[in-house]
Amino acid sequence: VSEELWVPMGAEENACFTIDSAGYALADGGFNACLRDYARLGLVYFNDGYWNGRRIVPAEWVADVRRGDHGLFNDEARTFLPNGQYRNQFWIEDADRESFLAQGVFGQMIYVSPEKEMVVAKLSTWPDFVNRDYTRHTLRAIDAIAAALRCSKQQTYWRNSVPDLDLCYFSAAEALARFQPTPLSPAYPLAAVLPPSAEVPP
Repeated sequence: VSEELWVPMGAEENACFTIDSAGYALADGGFNACLRDYARLGLVYFNDGYWNGRRIVPAEWVADVRRGDHGLFNDEARTFLPNGQYRNQFWIEDADRESFLAQGVFGQMIYVSPEKEMVVAKLSTWPDFVNRDYTRHTLRAIDAIAAALRCSKQQTYWRNSVPDLDLCYFSAAEALARFQPTPLSPAYPLAAVLPPSAEVPP
């Protein structure tokens, strides 16, 4: 991981895996990194596996995540991604679109959306290991931010299509300020919202 991904993408901090009692890395989670390096990883996937003009993730792998024959989905997973699927350790937000996300426990997330032209990296400390209601509200907040960025880019109002919000925004900051928390949607620490051409600042 260090030689093939972390160093080539210019990670600013070391990362680590949770290991078991025998010293083997866990295969289903436990990867720990800083927010901006998670954002860098999201940008690698956004840019079809490239970082600063160098390919570090095979194009076939990225294409398979976005458009491959996605895996099976169960009824529980459909409660938060009704048309979602799963592939290569990524959750596909909607089988008819190309947005996908890496989800960690307690609310960690890397969200990549070619359609919305954005990458979102989020760290959290949710009280629950997994909370589908929180996940749904997080995705609604991301939709609101995407709407705000489109609105700001076009310099026109755009009526948010996310149910229950029905707000117009001019900036991502205003979108976050107006996203009213509820008992199931606290003010999440969303960060590193990036356009495709962005470079992660030092």
